[in-house]
Amino acid sequence: MISYKYKDNNEFNTNMYKLMKCFKDKNLNYNWLITDIETTDYDFFNKKYMIINHHDLMNLLEKNKDIQWIWAVFSAIPSKYSDDDILKYNLPSITDSKDITNNIKHPLAEMEIECIDSSYAKIIFRDEKIKELFDLNKGEVYEK
Repeated sequence: MISYKYKDNNEFNTNMYKLMKCFKDKNLNYNWLITDIETTDYDFFNKKYMIINHHDLMNLLEKNKDIQWIWAVFSAIPSKYSDDDILKYNLPSITDSKDITNNIKHPLAEMEIECIDSSYAKIIFRDEKIKELFDLNKGEVYEK
């Protein structure tokens, strides 16, 4: 697995709208499982998890681009899997155990983005092929 630490020159480093705009392909065929959700807008998400397709997630983030994601795990799962398939496994969590590792937590995910205590977002790719979907040359600082 390959991981990168995302930091930028924003007021905060967990601006998911700006980070998600780094995808080269704007119509990714993924569903996103979002878990461990804690944001600066407490009314924005008060769910244990949500499953949303890539296009709808981008629209949601664009409409709420000033929200800071304090904690969250965004798991990119190929859309061939149903919601039931996704939910057969334990929901990924980093806040309960502070499990900040370089491992993808959901077995169906090809990539995960972890927002870690508002400090940074970690992007973990299962393999090089998946990493190529992401533009790592947008001026942000990435570290292996």
